This record gives sequence, C-alpha cells and structure tokens, in this order.
Amino acid sequence: MRVLKLLLAGALGVGLAVGGVVQASPAAAEMYVDDVPVDGWDVNGRVLATEIVGDVVYVGGNFTAAISPTGARVTRNRLAAFSMITGELITGWRADAGAGVTSLASDGEALYVGGHFGRINNVVRTRLAKVSLATGAVDRAFVASADAGVRAVAVRGDDLYVGGAFLAVNGVAKNRVAKLDARTGALATAFRASASGPVYSLVAHPRQDVVYAAGPFAQLNGTARAGVGGLDGTTGATTGPAFASSARPTLALDVDDDGSRLFGAGGSGANEISAWSTATGARSWRVASMGDNQAIEHFRGTVFAGFHDGFRNDNSVKVVAIDAATGAVDADWRPRVNEFWGVFAIDASDAGVVVGGDFRSVSGVPTGYVARFGAAAPPPPAPSTPTPATAAG
Repeated sequence: MRVLKLLLAGALGVGLAVGGVVQASPAAAEMYVDDVPVDGWDVNGRVLATEIVGDVVYVGGNFTAAISPTGARVTRNRLAAFSMITGELITGWRADAGAGVTSLASDGEALYVGGHFGRINNVVRTRLAKVSLATGAVDRAFVASADAGVRAVAVRGDDLYVGGAFLAVNGVAKNRVAKLDARTGALATAFRASASGPVYSLVAHPRQDVVYAAGPFAQLNGTARAGVGGLDGTTGATTGPAFASSARPTLALDVDDDGSRLFGAGGSGANEISAWSTATGARSWRVASMGDNQAIEHFRGTVFAGFHDGFRNDNSVKVVAIDAATGAVDADWRPRVNEFWGVFAIDASDAGVVVGGDFRSVSGVPTGYVARFGAAAPPPPAPSTPTPATAAG
C-alpha cells in the first residue's frame, strides 16, 4: 500500500507534498489517501459520473444493481449513493433513472442529473432532473428538458449550465450549451451560446463570471476554439484566450481554487493531460498517457487524471496524481486497474477520492465499476541513522 499526501483546506497556497518530497508548513493540516480502495459495495455496470457531497458519493452510469461484498444485489437503476467512509450502500436514497446517466453536479443542497433518461423515480424528466440529496426524490419545482443527451452539468449559485448533443432545451433552440435557473429549470434567455459540436464538460470559474466548455467542437459562437473555450457566464459570448495545443476532443475539464489554471483531459491521439493559464491560454505543462484521458479532477493542489489503455508502458495504470503547479507525476501512488477502458469519472474531497469507470478490481480489491480511496494513516517515519560515537581523546 502506498499513500498520497495532500494538504487540507487550511493549507491552500502551500506547495503540494507528493510522495513525501515536499514538506507542509507546521500550520498545514495533512491528509493521506490510500492507493488501495475501501472494500465496499459496488455496481454491475459502467460508471460515468461521480459526485461527493459530505460523506456520501453519488454515482451515475449504465448499471442496474448495487452489489454488496457478499454478492447480494439491490436494484439501483443508473443512480446510487454510497458512504465514502464504509463503502456501504445508502439504502434510504433511491433515484432510479430510465436510461443512462452521464453527468452529476451538486450545490450542496440538491443533486442535478443529466443523461439520456425520460423518467427518474417514475416522474417524467427528459434528460435533465434535480433530486434530493437525502432521499433521491425528484424536485417537482424544477422542470427542464433537452431534445438529446445532456453530457455536462455545472451549478454555481442559482445558475445551472448544461451541455451535450442537444439542439433544443425546454423547446427553445439551444445549440449544445444552455443556462437555466437552478431552482425552476427556466431558461436564462440572456445567455446565447453555440458550439459547433457536442459539449462534454463544463466548469465554472470560481471568481469570475466565466464558464469553460470542452468537447469535440471546433468553434464557440463562430470563434475558433479547438476543443476548449471560455464563455461569458451571463451572455454566453466567447471570452478569454484560445488554449495552446488543446485537444479536439477534450473530454473533461477542471479549474484550480483561485481560477488561475485550467486542466484538460485530452483525447483523439493527443492523449495529453494539460494545464493552461486562464489569463493567457499558455500551456504550462503536459503529461501523456497511452489512451484517451476521460476524467480530471483538481483537489488541494493535486490533479487526478483517469484514462484508458495505460501509462508509460504499464497497462495496469489508469489513474494518476499530478502536481498541479509543476506537472510532476507521483511515482508512488499507483492504483492498479484491471480492465482496458479504465476510468471515466473522478471526484475528490476531504472524505477521499472516488473513481468510476469500466473495471472489476483495483489494487487487488474486487470493486466493480466504482472504487473509493479513503483517508489513510500517514506512513511511518524513515528510521533515523544513529550518529557514530566520537572516540575519546
């Protein structure tokens, strides 16, 4: 077992300590994450979205059951909730979806769900819904629909941004990206944006009224943007720089805590995890994998990236931890994933790290399609070298 050392909230702004190389300041709280997952419940089909809220992780995908460590099966259609601490199924939460779920987001008060479904909990909701974090009950005050799959959801305050392959939202022409009222589902009519291809990922800048989009598109609002670009959060106008050497498609995005760096999971032969300056668009580092990068998550100065195929000629590596500032890959934190398609979703919080995808075991632990990496004890200190005795003079 190897552990990854992270810094907690009080240490923001302090350099990342990867593999114990960089030491935190005395005031910094530390967090260690195992590379061996918790042995808990899992599911019986591909996981495409993960969202941690408190000590609970919500997962979405194409599964139809949750499965206990003893093999007991409980019906959970494409949505389920598990404890991040114990790995157990949250039995009081249920939000069965009629078809695949591809995106999840939360504001801490509700869970927003995007995908291909027409119903959730037998309530008509066409590809977009809002459900209770406590029970999974559909919020009947929120009513929205899309005419094709919703691949991305991002919530900020009362604003909900959605992206996908759709050409209409709530019956109004919307070219693959739209903004809604997060309380009611009503369209924000002032937001007018258009992508030349599907939108796979959306992430909001933490301090500015900007939303970043990723996908296989070549243009945003007629402006050249190869797979990655910024949109004004109010008007939808293309804003900010073009991002150097961006991949088309880029399959996932995240942004750091102050909004100075954007991170992208690139596919289509480039197979590069990239970091850019949000101010200039300059790429500050790149890390190449052996397959499409399918998921990315920034947390406490670390970028977690997930992909298929492998990494540096090792076909068992499908997720890595990268120093967000330097691009240095942690050589010790190495979960081992047993299936080719690997990791499609990642989330991280003070409760730990969760990955979802297409696999049956991780680091030797049987865990179908979802793996939770909990907080770990710090590694024992290295033994000190005794100081040789000085001969009497």
